[in-house]
Amino acid sequence: MSGVVPGSWPGMPPMQLEPHRSDNVLVLLEPSLHPDVGHRPRNAEAFARAAASAGRPFVLHATERMSEEQAEELRALGAEIIPFAHVSSRLPRRWIPLISSLRLRRAASAQLAAFRNVAKRMPKATIVCPSAKPQTLWAAAQVNWGPTQRVVLQFLAPERWGRHPGKPGRDGLSEVPEIYRNAARVVAARGGVLATQSPDASAYLAREFGCPVRTLPLSCLDWTGALPEKADLRPTPRIGVLNFSRGGKLHAATIEAARRTADRVDWVIRLRPSDWRTPKLRPLVDQVPRLEVVEGALPSDEYNDLVASLDAILLPYDAESFRLRMSGLVIDAMCQAVIPLAPADSAPAAVMTAEGLGVTFEPGNADGIVAAVEEFLGRRAELAARALSRAPDCRKRHTAAGFLAACES
Repeated sequence: MSGVVPGSWPGMPPMQLEPHRSDNVLVLLEPSLHPDVGHRPRNAEAFARAAASAGRPFVLHATERMSEEQAEELRALGAEIIPFAHVSSRLPRRWIPLISSLRLRRAASAQLAAFRNVAKRMPKATIVCPSAKPQTLWAAAQVNWGPTQRVVLQFLAPERWGRHPGKPGRDGLSEVPEIYRNAARVVAARGGVLATQSPDASAYLAREFGCPVRTLPLSCLDWTGALPEKADLRPTPRIGVLNFSRGGKLHAATIEAARRTADRVDWVIRLRPSDWRTPKLRPLVDQVPRLEVVEGALPSDEYNDLVASLDAILLPYDAESFRLRMSGLVIDAMCQAVIPLAPADSAPAAVMTAEGLGVTFEPGNADGIVAAVEEFLGRRAELAARALSRAPDCRKRHTAAGFLAACES
């Protein structure tokens, strides 16, 4: 396929890709490892460490730019990094009406080139795509995988199908377009694994695809350190909002809830530089006494320390947007014995309820968030004890090694 060439980002020399002679290669395909895209950079590091611990070669296909610091850290763990530069968006003509966005066509092209490279160079490999999208599914279906090659596609937002969401189906969810249903069946028939991060999402896609869809762990950190010491409850608890950007229209409600509870809670909010462009955000932030603002992306160890320093994590998300989509922050909280507060009728809330953890609230306004904070304060000792008792099991499951054990069994 001439539309995408393996090689380099600007300024990097071309790469000569030779056949990979090692067996049991672990390949990670990630669309972006920019430090501000949430858990993906930490996932890459966790998979690299898991491969190194198991004595497996590790290959990373990244289809967009990553920082040189990230690349050096991954290479130090033994990773072979293969970037793909987009030189055109050429796809077979019959697919263009189905992938109408130029950006999605480029992504599909890059991922197809990555898959073909793996299929050709690595006869025995597990190919993991932990943030798969519709174009990833389409690309994986175009490759004739060998009997010792297994592709694992885990969908983060399984209800989103680009510019072709399909017709409204049952339960208010879209019907998956036929092109992707066919692709899913092809991938499954060739030994691939289709997965999500929540049981409800897996049930939805299994119904739409007409083939099995697993629920796999959300791998984030290695969780090798000790659980934070929380034997004594501090007089004033710390509640963190670590993905403020996801709040969308709930920005003002979150800040208002923090202002109304600031006499009993120390609030910590992580902001991206782009968040300051939100209208009237700075005046709102200035209204919250003792508010601690953490700006930008954090290295894994600093992020881990920040989570461990909290008593609770608030997810001020729109429940509809996270109806099927999981949040890595909930897993981070569960693994660090931190109490999660999440919107009711969402995938994070379903996981919390199944574990008997945290507090749910009615999203949409500050009153719901304040009510959740009040419940947390009233039940704090009970919730903290439950979180501490469940954390060791969560740490065992939600790792890169746990992910691989689940998908390769």
